[in-house]
Amino acid sequence: MHIISGISQVLAAPVMLELPAARITNQQALHLLGKLLVKKPKERASLEQALKHAYLTGGLDTREVQGSFAMLHESQQKFKDALVAIHHEDMSGKKKEKSHCT
Repeated sequence: MHIISGISQVLAAPVMLELPAARITNQQALHLLGKLLVKKPKERASLEQALKHAYLTGGLDTREVQGSFAMLHESQQKFKDALVAIHHEDMSGKKKEKSHCT
C-alpha cells in the first residue's frame, strides 16, 4: 500500500516532465511527446489525437500551419503593397504626360 501511495503522490505532483530535447531535434516529435507526457490524463493527448499528429502523418502541426499562413499573409501583403506602389507610380507618370501634352 505504501508504494501505491508514493506513486499517487508522484503522479499528482504539478511538475512538468522534461523532454530529452538534446537528443530529439525534430520539432514535431518534441511537440507530440510534450502532448503525450502530460501527467493529468484529462489534459494528455488521446491515442486518436496522437495518431493524427503531424509527426506521424507527415503534415504540419497547428503551430506550423499558423506560422505558414502568417508568413503567406505577410508575403501577400508585401506583394499587394508593391503592386499598389507600381500602380500609383504609373498613374502619376500618366498625369505628368498629360500635363506636358496640353
